[in-house]
Amino acid sequence: MRSTGAIRVLRRAAVGAGVVSIAAGGLAAFAEVAADEPVPLINACVNRGVLGVAKGTVRIVDGPGRCTSNEDPLIWNQRGIQGLTGPIGPTGATGATGATGATGARGPQGLQGVPGQPGERGLQGEQGIPGPQGVAGRDGAPGATGVSGYQIVDTGNSISARGIISTTSRCPDGKVVLGGGFYGQNAIDLEVMSTRPNGTWGWEVTLRNTGTAIRGVAIYAICATMG
Repeated sequence: MRSTGAIRVLRRAAVGAGVVSIAAGGLAAFAEVAADEPVPLINACVNRGVLGVAKGTVRIVDGPGRCTSNEDPLIWNQRGIQGLTGPIGPTGATGATGATGATGARGPQGLQGVPGQPGERGLQGEQGIPGPQGVAGRDGAPGATGVSGYQIVDTGNSISARGIISTTSRCPDGKVVLGGGFYGQNAIDLEVMSTRPNGTWGWEVTLRNTGTAIRGVAIYAICATMG
């Protein structure tokens, strides 16, 4: 039995330097194996030959130590190293459509959806028929006593050129002031400094004459009887 290649194994078994050379077939064998991983081995013996006869002949033996003095032991794995991944084969044809499966069980109810947008406002409906007249309500409570005795009281005065006056127009006894003001000649020359009630009985106005002549004015108070 002859071998004409190189066998890579996982346990190193050698004679002398650890390499067995077979001149006849040019065989170089290396045996390597991990110490903690048992690997099925093949044991063999390689004949050294006598005067070139039978040199390189290999015979299989059932275990180590079976070789003669004219043979060198040779050991290799029964299983070689894993080869390279082959190319991907072509895609197979599409299979026939399978039968429809049975209907599955009903799943749980889903979450409530988001509320939709409000719809457009509808058209106004027709006017309804007037309803019957309701029952008359009760009379309301009497209201507060109103204002009576409305009266405007004028009080005249004059202002010298560049002068200032404060004049109060007084309501008659028993009446209160509701408002007031003034009027006069060439009012454009009159500057109002204040116009306000004077207590509850009169209206006071303070004026400045910005002109160069005396101006006549009248202060008035709006008076009335309350209650």
